[in-house]
Order: sequence, then C-alpha cells, then structure tokens
Amino acid sequence: MGILLGLATALCWGGADFCARFATRRMSPAERQELHAHCADLERYLAANDVAAYTKTASHFHAAIIEFSRNAYLIEAVNRSVLMLAGLFRFDLTYPDSMRRDLAEHRQMLAAFDAFDAEAARALMRRHALLDSTVVCDYIAYVEATACDGEGSV
Repeated sequence: MGILLGLATALCWGGADFCARFATRRMSPAERQELHAHCADLERYLAANDVAAYTKTASHFHAAIIEFSRNAYLIEAVNRSVLMLAGLFRFDLTYPDSMRRDLAEHRQMLAAFDAFDAEAARALMRRHALLDSTVVCDYIAYVEATACDGEGSV
C-alpha cells in the first residue's frame, strides 16, 4: 500500500505544480478573486477550528487552481490522483497546527498568483503538496488498522 500511495502522490503533485504555473498565467481577475474568497473562508474556519469546513474549502481552493490551468490533460491526471489521495489530505489536516501552516501556504500561493509569478506559484504548490513522511506512515497504519477483517466488519 505504501508504494502505491507514494506513486499516486508523485503523480498528483507532479501535475498540480504545473497547474499552478499555468493557472497563474491563465486565470481571469474574477477567478483570482474566487481564490481570495476561498482563502477568507479558510481563515474563518481556522478561527472556528472547523476542520470539516476547512477541509472542504481547501479542496475547493485546489480544485479551482487545477481548473484555472485550462489544461485538460493535467486536469484529468491530477483529479484522478486526488480522488485516490483525498483521505490522506484530510488526515493531514488533523495534525496539530497543520491548518495554520496550510493557510499560510495558500496565502503565499495567492501572492504569487497576484504577482503573476508563475515559477513561484509552481514552486510553492510543489512545496505545499509535500506531506511529512510521519503523516503518510500514520495514515497507512490507520487504514490498515481499520480495514475490513475479511468477515465484513470494520
């Protein structure tokens, strides 16, 4: 399972950083404002410690960046990978201070988008997407511990 998870993560973030790069150049002012609105919502959810709402909105933030790349191949590839990794992304946000770090990284990406700095946006997305190996190992252990025991019970 660990090897498959690592491969899916590499595929996902190998494309997501390029989506950020393309989105920087291709998104409209209204789309940029949409990202700012998502970030404002994230700030509210962080202040309220609403992990579920934060996670959902963070997903919308990332989905918007992927969509704004306007690259059908990358959109399809990244979306397929994200589906496989959604649980891991949610799991990561349950760690102490992870939502605060996540929001800070989203703000940095917004600054790169606003400055039309495509290379900075790409590098920031790549860094943002890296998960601590402890989180990945904990997630694998969690999934294996809660997997079906073969008799239909969880």
